[in-house]
Amino acid sequence: MVLIVLLAVVSEMTGVTAVQIEASRRYDGPMGKSDRAFVFGTLGLLLGLQLPIFRVVIPIQWIVLVLLLVTIVNRARGALREIRGRTS
Repeated sequence: MVLIVLLAVVSEMTGVTAVQIEASRRYDGPMGKSDRAFVFGTLGLLLGLQLPIFRVVIPIQWIVLVLLLVTIVNRARGALREIRGRTS
């Protein structure tokens, strides 16, 4: 869970940092802020309803980790692509 939080911060900062290199703020996915809110909100709701979700929590966390890594790469590539497009 700590790694998810750290990658979420890196993901958001990657989007914001694009502005520092004179690209637009990047919102590329697939695991943006609203997606994370949906996943963890759904898990919280299911826990609140006392449904047995403990077998799926770890696999879901791994999926979120992978999607966060993809998001970071997409945002960085998008910003660099935008900069290269302007200079060519």
